[in-house]
Amino acid sequence: MKQQLNIKLSLLLSLLVVAGTWISCDKDDDDDNGSNSTKTELINFGPTGAQHGDTIRFFGNNMDKVTEIDFTGGAKVMQNEFKKQTKTEIHLVVPDLAQEGLVTIKSPTGDVVSKTRFNLDVLPVITTITKESRPGDNVTIKGKFLDWVSGVTFARDKPATTIVSKKIDELVVKVPMDAQTGRLILFYGGTKSSQMETDTVKVTLPAVTSMTPNPVFHDANLTIAGTNLDLVTKITFNSVSTAVTSFVSQSATQIVVKVPGGTRKGKITLTSPSGVTVQSTQDLDVVLPVVTGLTPNPVLHQTDLTITGTNLDLANKITFAGTTTAVTSFVSQSATQIVVKVPAGAIKGKLILGVTSGGTNESTMELDVVLPVITSIAPNPIAPGDNLTITGTNLNIATGVAFTGVGSPITSFVSQSPTQIVVTVPTGVLKGKVKLNVQNSTVQAESADPLGIIGGLPDLADFPFAIYTDALQNTFQDWSYTATHNFNSSAYVRQGSKSIMAVYADNGYQGLTFHAGTPAPVGSYTKLEFSVFGEAGTNGKKLNVVCNGNYGSPPQVTIAEGEWTTFQVNISSLKTPTPATIDEIVLQSAGWTGTIHIDHVGLRN
Repeated sequence: MKQQLNIKLSLLLSLLVVAGTWISCDKDDDDDNGSNSTKTELINFGPTGAQHGDTIRFFGNNMDKVTEIDFTGGAKVMQNEFKKQTKTEIHLVVPDLAQEGLVTIKSPTGDVVSKTRFNLDVLPVITTITKESRPGDNVTIKGKFLDWVSGVTFARDKPATTIVSKKIDELVVKVPMDAQTGRLILFYGGTKSSQMETDTVKVTLPAVTSMTPNPVFHDANLTIAGTNLDLVTKITFNSVSTAVTSFVSQSATQIVVKVPGGTRKGKITLTSPSGVTVQSTQDLDVVLPVVTGLTPNPVLHQTDLTITGTNLDLANKITFAGTTTAVTSFVSQSATQIVVKVPAGAIKGKLILGVTSGGTNESTMELDVVLPVITSIAPNPIAPGDNLTITGTNLNIATGVAFTGVGSPITSFVSQSPTQIVVTVPTGVLKGKVKLNVQNSTVQAESADPLGIIGGLPDLADFPFAIYTDALQNTFQDWSYTATHNFNSSAYVRQGSKSIMAVYADNGYQGLTFHAGTPAPVGSYTKLEFSVFGEAGTNGKKLNVVCNGNYGSPPQVTIAEGEWTTFQVNISSLKTPTPATIDEIVLQSAGWTGTIHIDHVGLRN
């Protein structure tokens, strides 16, 4: 009889294994054997992967004695709730509270705990979620099977480090201080662990409702009223690069903060712990000195200028256009007026008023400075020793006439009036602009056109192939890498009306570069010619003449200070073998700094 029972039970289990997956368990008591035992024994149960509400089956011996089956999570199924109970099996519905874990079978013969863990295929259900919450407060999620959730992340993969409570129908998580608005991701377990997404949860941000006082002084306390201001970690003021992170006081409805120097009118920006920023809707205005009038205007150098306006007592310095050093000593100062002496280097432009806190404010109007203006020079060209007539305005404040190539300005004139200066042209003069020194000033006025010299340097012959003659020629382009350069200069001119001014800096190897858009064919040309004028400090300095990238061993020329030198360099020496075309010419400083002028560049036979 025992053998028939075992055969029937084996056949039944074989059929059930085909129908689903089952969890096998060793017998609870290995000392008892088969039907001779009176104790309840669990052989297996399943199927695994069942869901809450599904029917599962427990198989074993003496199962008719079972009074209760307990699941992990506190779920209990009493005997009267079994769907079926026989000596060898029990059928029951998986209760909603059942969680992954061991199963305990209770009977008068003793408890039987499964040797393997029971698991379920679970899909949590969300019915409601808190729509908005502050950082540090809670988000409550309601639904079903939420006790299976193992983790929660906020937007941008920010994990919730604190799960306040977890029940089958409710999950409460604390909002991280640096959380941002977005959907939450819930991670849950079971036989098919996965994740699900919630509706958007809005993370509360601070908001500004008012700022007092407005306008405000630099370094004074500003009171910001609003909501959720206790969330603010820093405040950025307009035109100030470094945010303020230390406040005088802070609460949910108010922040008191010192306004940093340099703040300009504009909106303030509040930053929350998440890094998300919000801007004030209104501008914060700042009390700064404001200029409303300048008298006299135009004004002479080294004379008194009267500045009228408001809050001028805040100004501690004034910077004039054309100068780098601010004026910090005033003739007089009040809230509505400053009297200041105009510095020698001032030119036409706006004034910049600085304040002690580091802020500045620029005048809306320009200050004009009285300077001589040259309208014509005649005769032009002229021979050294002849009288030059300079015509213009304000010429009575000129103290000297500077000629190109002559070391010191001429300070003794044949005649002088507000509209005309007659001066004798000195020997040694070179072609270039005429400049006027100005009384009490470091600024010079200059002629629009260069002054040509009769009997001066002889004209150079036209080039059969020009690279630069008053402008770049034959597709050559400016690819220079000097500190500064000007291909349209008229300060020092060898021939024509324009030349190239180049400032070499950094004691390095900078280059004035002529780059050909279309390579220039060498053909029968044998020489590269160019003229160089060296300014002060360049005497004896050398230029590398680099052709087509030959930086390794280029030929050199030596600069003469204060005069024009015309150089001819054999094309055959520029590169070996002699180049068939010229793609690029670089006049490179050989490790020095200074200013030179280059003119009349081209190829000759």
